[in-house]
Amino acid sequence: MFFLPTRFLAGNFSFGHGYLKTMRLISLKRNSDFPDELCVQIQTKTAIYQFDPNGLIEEALAGLPHLTEPVAKSDLSGEPAFSYRTRDGFGDPIYLRLSREELYRLIGCGLRPTEYQKIVDVHGVFHEVHRDFYYEDGSARQPKGHLILMSLGLAEV
Repeated sequence: MFFLPTRFLAGNFSFGHGYLKTMRLISLKRNSDFPDELCVQIQTKTAIYQFDPNGLIEEALAGLPHLTEPVAKSDLSGEPAFSYRTRDGFGDPIYLRLSREELYRLIGCGLRPTEYQKIVDVHGVFHEVHRDFYYEDGSARQPKGHLILMSLGLAEV
């Protein structure tokens, strides 16, 4: 059974007995050789989904169908959000709460400059927001988030 650190549990999972609800880990990795410690995880109210980078992009292009129940409010907008767990360059976990559209932009390297700045101010630079993807002012170098949104009919062509 997989247990998450308390920091990753975004909702109130206490049952009054001092323990936390155990969440089911569902691996949606496309590449079984990809190390678990380099995968990202996204938490809903009922499960934690684990993705390798390519699997995450495929899932986003499909509309993130497994993400049905947000667990918190977004760190960026206050909208209903999912918990996103990744790692920094030292292997330490980073936890973000992002709405579905913010997830699309993060996955597609197309965060808005204000979103980029809020994340970097709190967590510093990590893979998803490093200099290959964003300029120092927070503008995206090679945004693909709009392509994900367009493929889902959530943005104009």
